[in-house]
Amino acid sequence: MLGFLGGNSVSNFKHNELYPSFAHDRPPVSDFKPSFDPRTVLIYTLEHLQQAIAANPEAWRPLVFTNGCFDLIHVGHVRYLETAQKLGKTLVIGLNSDDSVRQIKTPKAGFPLRPLIPENQRAEVLAALRSVNGVVLFSETTANNLIEALKPEIYVKGGDYSVESLPESPSVLSYGGQIRLVQVEVPTSTTGIIERILMGHSQTQKIVPSATKQ
Repeated sequence: MLGFLGGNSVSNFKHNELYPSFAHDRPPVSDFKPSFDPRTVLIYTLEHLQQAIAANPEAWRPLVFTNGCFDLIHVGHVRYLETAQKLGKTLVIGLNSDDSVRQIKTPKAGFPLRPLIPENQRAEVLAALRSVNGVVLFSETTANNLIEALKPEIYVKGGDYSVESLPESPSVLSYGGQIRLVQVEVPTSTTGIIERILMGHSQTQKIVPSATKQ
């Protein structure tokens, strides 16, 4: 279901470090050519992504953009991103850096610190999804800088948000972009997964002592 309403801060890591087993098949970011086929997924710096789009806009636009932490990828993420990609020609994800996640996901008693998965691994997993055409890291708590730089035609977020509650809404609407709210088909979350793991561990701790007495 769809609801319709009409910085250049990135982590410094090398593409070859992310794809050591087949780095020869994909050019490292430092060797990026602006005309490179966007259907071959890469992890971009903002500068290189801007160059790629400017050099070949018809291959990228209408551009769909979304952003998030994507700490533990689950089926809800996969279906959400597949739906988002179908709204335009290509899908770019703004991925919160580790520092950014730590600012957003404040520590909770009894819970592990977030993110669970480091930024370069989160980026690699997202880039491997068939619906994703590009991933770019950002270190701010909102994606406003990326949106203002890329000016995606369509900005997508989950249906649990509203246009009024999105801090990125003013940036999108300022240049005539569209905001679409996608209802997540499978209502799950990283927090929910962590809670189930911790609950299972707690139950195991209670069972083990009694088992050893038998």
